Amino acid sequence: MAQVVVTGASGYLGGRLVEHLVAGGHHVRAIGRQPPPWLMAAGGDHEVVDLARDVPPSALAGADAVVHLAAPNEVEAGDDPAGTVATTVAITANVGRAAAAASVGRVVYLSTVHVYGPAIVDGAVLTETTATAPTHPYAVARLQSEQAMAREIGDDRLVVLRLTNAVGAPAAPVVARWTLLVNDLCREAAVAGTVTLKSAGDQWRDFVPLVDVVRIATLATNAAGLPSATYNLGSGTPATVRSMAARVQDAFRRLGGVEPKLLAPDPSGPAPQPYRVDVSKLAACGVRADGDIGAAVDETARFCIEHRESLRNG
Repeated sequence: MAQVVVTGASGYLGGRLVEHLVAGGHHVRAIGRQPPPWLMAAGGDHEVVDLARDVPPSALAGADAVVHLAAPNEVEAGDDPAGTVATTVAITANVGRAAAAASVGRVVYLSTVHVYGPAIVDGAVLTETTATAPTHPYAVARLQSEQAMAREIGDDRLVVLRLTNAVGAPAAPVVARWTLLVNDLCREAAVAGTVTLKSAGDQWRDFVPLVDVVRIATLATNAAGLPSATYNLGSGTPATVRSMAARVQDAFRRLGGVEPKLLAPDPSGPAPQPYRVDVSKLAACGVRADGDIGAAVDETARFCIEHRESLRNG
């Protein structure tokens, strides 16, 4: 079993990844400012490191792999575009430099399909060779971080996973990622009994179960699991926002007995056509994110029902 260093272990992806790694017998070390409680409970360890400064190679000593997740999210990026880009890229370069100095054999970086920017249009098929031209500062920061990590660690030791839209419960209610679509809708349904969309919800997205994301990120920590390269990480099957809202309604009806009311404008004008995130490059390696998206919605709904009071007060 490998020794895996995880940055951003206190976040949405990080929390679930830590749980998955520990359950698989890996030793996990988180580096960052505060130890996540789920890491401590699972028996991993934590080293206090300010990732915005030079990361000492000792923090990564003995690591077989590093999974780099630490970065501001898309909301923070929208609030401070220039600062977010600078911080994200600096942190990534620091982690990559330390990984190279510590002779870490594999680095996994979680990026976003939004690096494709204006190529994400009706009818498009997005492959890893699609031109990257991100417009949102979150995606700009991720693309520049892909490049920074490649410079520091080298392409032969790097796996970049360009993630679509993950669906699944966080490790704990304190993980503040309720701005993600399904998380937000499930939280609202549990607390208010409604499901609100700001638009008609006919826009298309690629939704992927969080269990698949952490499983594939774990595979990527070992060269035998996934060759070094850049991959799209999604389901490969588009779905509308409104269809996901309907899944949330159905989950709460079955799990809680009451179906939350959908609040959304009626569709108007021609419906947009789906675009597709091509995942054949992963599939060619025998790796697929083919989990049940309905089960991922159920998991999130169940979590929100169980933690309703905490979410209401938080």
